[in-house]
Formats: sequence, C-alpha cells, structure tokens
Amino acid sequence: MISYFPTPYPDELFYSVMARYHKQSLNRHPKESLFDIYGQTVHGIRKLLSFNIHGVVGRLKWFNYISAEEIIRDHTLFNFYSAMNPNERDRVYREIYQGKKQSTRVIITGINFVNEYTEYLRFCPTCIREDIKQYGETYWRRSHQTPAAFVCTKHLVMLQDSRVKISDNTLVAASLANCVCNNIYKKFTEKETLTYLILLSKQNEYLVNNEVNINFLKSNNTILSLFRAKGLLERYGTINKGLFLIKLYEFYGYEFFEHVKIKPKEYIRLFANYYDSRFRGLGIVEKLIMIIFLFENVQTFIKAGTTFSHVHLDIPCTICKQKNPFNISRKTLGKREINLLEINCNCGFISRRIFGDDDVYKNSLWIETDNNEVWKKTINSLIYEKGISISEVSAKFGVSEIYVEQLVERSSETLGKLEKETFREKWKDHLTRFSYKSEIELIYYDFPTYCWLFHFDYEWLYNINSDREDFTNTKSMFWQKRDRKIKEYSREVLHRSLLYGYGVEDILDEILYPILFNPDIIFETYMSRTVEYSNKFKALQSKELNHISNPTI
Repeated sequence: MISYFPTPYPDELFYSVMARYHKQSLNRHPKESLFDIYGQTVHGIRKLLSFNIHGVVGRLKWFNYISAEEIIRDHTLFNFYSAMNPNERDRVYREIYQGKKQSTRVIITGINFVNEYTEYLRFCPTCIREDIKQYGETYWRRSHQTPAAFVCTKHLVMLQDSRVKISDNTLVAASLANCVCNNIYKKFTEKETLTYLILLSKQNEYLVNNEVNINFLKSNNTILSLFRAKGLLERYGTINKGLFLIKLYEFYGYEFFEHVKIKPKEYIRLFANYYDSRFRGLGIVEKLIMIIFLFENVQTFIKAGTTFSHVHLDIPCTICKQKNPFNISRKTLGKREINLLEINCNCGFISRRIFGDDDVYKNSLWIETDNNEVWKKTINSLIYEKGISISEVSAKFGVSEIYVEQLVERSSETLGKLEKETFREKWKDHLTRFSYKSEIELIYYDFPTYCWLFHFDYEWLYNINSDREDFTNTKSMFWQKRDRKIKEYSREVLHRSLLYGYGVEDILDEILYPILFNPDIIFETYMSRTVEYSNKFKALQSKELNHISNPTI
C-alpha cells in the first residue's frame, strides 16, 4: 500500500510527480514505484499523457488528494493534445481517465506525441534556480514540453534540452544533474526573431492551459477573407505563393524560420495544398505561425471561427440588406478551379461570386434565378404591386435592364390571373396616348403589362394590336438604345461566363443565344452593334476561346 505521494507543483507534469515519488521512495527500480502507484506491474510509462489517472487517484484517496479531473486539466497536456486533435478528444480523455483496455488487460502507459524540434524534455535555467531556492528541488513543467514551446514565457529566456529523452519509458525526476545549462545563449541578429518566438510560446501556453479547439474548419472562410484582404489571392482565389513568401519573410524574418526548422517555400506549398481541405495535415507550429500572421493570437482566431466578427465581407443581401454568414468552397466550374462564395440569406435569396481578386469578385455576381423563388416574388412585387419601372428595379439592384426583362418574362407566368380589367385599361390607355409609337415600342415601354396580357389574355391583346403599325416603322432612336443595352448585357454575360470557366458551346447554347439570336427581333436590320458583336463571337467559335480570361470582344 502506498504511504506517501507528492503534491503537484504549479504547471507540473503528472509524470514529473510520479518521478519525484520514485526518487523519494527509496525504491531501487522504477517498476517498483509504478507498481506502488498503479497497483499492478507496469513495464513503462509515457511522459506527456499518462493513462488511468482515475485508478491512481483511487489509491490516493486516504491523502485527500486532488481529483482526477484536476490532474488531467492542470497537470497533463490533454488540453494541448485535444486542441490539435479535436476528433480524438473524447476517446483520449476516456483513456487518460480510466486507461485503455486491450482484451482483459488495462494499458496504462499513455501517449508521447511527436516533437520534431527535440527528443529531450526541456527546462528553463532560471526556473530551475528558483525552484531549488523555493522548494529544494525542481520539476518538469508541462508547458515547456510541447513542440511549440521555445521560450519560457515567465523569464523570456530560451528553453534548453535536458539529458532525459522523451522516448525513455522510465521515471526520471528533473534535477541539476540532468538539467545542465550549457551557458550558450542563442544570439539573434534579427530583433523580430525572439519577439515572435516569445509570442509563439505564449500561444502554446494558452493552448496548454485552456480547453480550446484549433478548428480550421470553422475559420476557413475567415482565413480566406483575410488572405484576400492582404492581397494574397490570385485572380481566381488560389494563393499567390510568391507574394505569400515575401509577406511571411517581412513579418517573421529569415532567422525565425531557421530556428523553428521550417522551410518557408515548403511550408507555403503545404499550406496552399491544404487550405482548400480545411488545412488538415499541418503541424501545430505551422498552424500557430499562420494564426499569428493572420489573427495575432489564438483567442482572436477562435472568435473569428464562431462569429465572423473579426473580418466580414461587405456583402449584404440584395433584397433584405442583412449581412449573412457565407460559405467559400473550392469548385470546378467548366474547366477552371475557383473559390466559390455562396450566400443563402435567411430571406431565401441565393447568389454567388468567385472569391478572387477585386475585378473577378466584382464582375462575377451570379444571381440564382430558376430556383430562386424569393427573387422572383420580389421583382414581381416591386413591378406589379408597387408599380416600380424596370429601369428603377435595375438601378436598385445593380443589374441590367435586359436581365430584369428576362426575369419578368419568365416569372410573370406564375402570377396567376390578377385583375384583368386593370391590365386591359392600362394597355388601352397606352394605345391612345402613344398612338405614334409602334407595337414594339409600346411593348418595351410597359413590358410587365404586355407580358401579363400575353400570358393570360392573349386573344384580347392580339385583337387590339392588330391595327398597329409593324415595327419596321419604329423610330431609329429606339433601336439605337435597344441595340446598346443588349450589346452591353451580352458583354457582361460573356465576361461573367468566361470567369466561371464555361466553354464556347455552353456560352452559345445556354447563355448568349437567347440574347444575341432572339428570333422575335430582326437584328440584321436594326441592331448593328449587337449583330457586329455576335458576328465577332461566332468568328471565335473555331478558336480557343476557353483560354481567354479577359475577352476583348
């Protein structure tokens, strides 16, 4: 039966407590001390995360010892491990608390995670001297043993390697004999190096002491937003690796990367490859370097991942003006890999943009029309209920008049039969007041009324218009305005389609043919600009239009 067990010091690793017990117990071999502590034969113990803490505390109940929960929280690296491995949190906590069962035997050795920077336990020389003076002995601090710990955050001095290997599965207490200060202090030529090593170590200490989740999945949108704000995204949203490298060197300096043993070019390559898959595969130091670069500290990073308050694109809903959470995902559209920003507002409005540079972002607004019932209802309400003209609706939402006309033409079928006499009277009034206008001029003078009558009262509309002059007598001014509108809208549609990576056939069949080759209007005679534009486009069909990102037509 165990008759004595040390009380943990502040920030002491629980392995260190067991090692101090062995040193003070007069047992000849660590196996004897481990048998005292666990009540069964143990062949080795891992240093960083010890298992079956509950079993140990159960054997110490006569000493009114601290709880297993307190030990796990304050004297193991569970918080740090779970922050890096959130999906394993519940399983690892269960194993630390009660041990890992394999068949009928309880495995209680624990976990050592890989530290690429040292194979030894670390210590602070100043902490060692203070411990000896205050306690008469020293101990292994948990916050000094993680891969991201380079500096003692209390004394701001570089940590040093002890003579105790992390991989040795035995009990070795910290002492002046194995914590030998080499008296060789690293002198940095760049003042930023020590500053950022201290900051990196402070973020590490925050992870050790707090229950947090370094979840790049939740913060992915904000990370990409910050990259765009810093001008680090290329035209279609991929990371500009060359500029990113320059910015990292400007921020951290060359010497910093040498000390943390990271090759910036390789780091950028890994980051660029992982960022569209939520940054899986990056180590803790790599992640913390990016967090500091973008967010300054872990707290801001965590907040940004849950609230979007740190950086919010100015993308209020087109209809209700409410700012919405957004989703950015890597997509293959046509033949191009792009970052697609999609917004599904609570009001039901759906739109998307390419999350690239300013030009692409501005010109790639694509409003979902076919399945966007809220958008159709909004347009119909403004036009048919409030009497707002197509040109006013166009200006209100920043879209082309031709686009609004097409939307009205498609969505007016869903209105149902409203007050028929209202539309009839309005159209008869147009015929009386504008007797000098041709039918085509009247149609586009009040396109919504014409569309409703065409869908729901066609026979009456046909009869009353039968004595109108045909559009061959339409004034040239009308055709010029119409010609200019359709041509500019065609250019806008083509440019946006090319941004999204559509091929020539897709653009012709689904996008431009309904605009440029509308059989209801005789383009060849009356719309020279549009005809010239469409002829240019036809001429390019045999060329590699898919490779043109900035069309000149």
